Amino acid sequence: LYEKPFTIRDPMLLRAKVFKEGKPFEAGGTAQFLYAPAPVLSDPGSIFINKKTITINGGPHPGDIHYTLDGSAPTRASLLYRDSLVLAKTALVKVRTFFSSGVGSAVTTAAFVKSAPFPSIRVQHTAPGLQSAYYEGKWNRMPDFTKRIALRSAVVAMPDLGLVQTGKDHYAIQFSGYINIPVTGIYSFYINSDDGSQLYMDDRKLVDNDGAHGDLEKSGDKALAAGMHRFKINYFQNESGQTLQVYMKGPFIEKQIIPPSRFFH
Repeated sequence: LYEKPFTIRDPMLLRAKVFKEGKPFEAGGTAQFLYAPAPVLSDPGSIFINKKTITINGGPHPGDIHYTLDGSAPTRASLLYRDSLVLAKTALVKVRTFFSSGVGSAVTTAAFVKSAPFPSIRVQHTAPGLQSAYYEGKWNRMPDFTKRIALRSAVVAMPDLGLVQTGKDHYAIQFSGYINIPVTGIYSFYINSDDGSQLYMDDRKLVDNDGAHGDLEKSGDKALAAGMHRFKINYFQNESGQTLQVYMKGPFIEKQIIPPSRFFH
C-alpha cells in the first residue's frame, strides 16, 4: 500500500493501480527502473608490460566513482577514483558510481593482465618471405597438417591467397616462417578469413578463426620482445567465397596488413 514517497535502489518493474472500496478505480500504471549507466573505462581490458594507466568517465550524472582491483563488488567503502588509475600488476577491475541519493550505477568490469614480453630468437641465414604448403581436401574444420602431405610448396612474400596457385574450392594452405618485431611492446594480430584460419606466434595459437564461415575477423594480443619470432598461418577453403587478410597493430604502428618486409624464412 502506497503511503509516502520511497527510494528505489535496485532495478525493478513497478506496477500500480488505484482501488476504491476494494475495486479497481482507475487504469493501472507500469514503470521500469534500471541502474544508471555504468562508468566507462579508457581501456576495456588488455595486457600490459610495465604499468597501465586508466581513466574513468562516470557519465553525465555527477557522483563518486569507487573501484576494486580484486574482482569484488564496489561499495562506498571501496577505493575512490580521483583523476587516473595506475596498475602495476594484474587486476580484475570493477567500477561503480554512487550518487547522493545512495543509489549506485551499473558495474563495469575489465581484466588487465601484466605480461612479460615473449623473447625473440636468433635466426641465421634467413631470406625474405614465408614458406607456403598447399593441400587439397574437403574440410569443415582446420585439418591436421602433420598428417597430410603437401601437393606443392613455394616461398611467397606474405600470407596472401593471390600468391599461391590454388584450386577453386576444397583446399588448405599453411604459411610458416618468422616475423620481425621492430620494438618491444604489446602487439595485436587480426585475421579476416573465409573460411577458417588460425595464427600461431612462437608455436602457440594466438588467434583461432576456425570453422566454415563467411568473412569473419578475430584477433589476439601478445607482449613481444623486439626481434625474430616464429610465425604461422593456417587456412582452409571449403566452398564459395575465399578471403585471407592478416593485420598487425603495435607501438607506433596503426592497424595494417602486415607488409612483406616483416616476413622471413
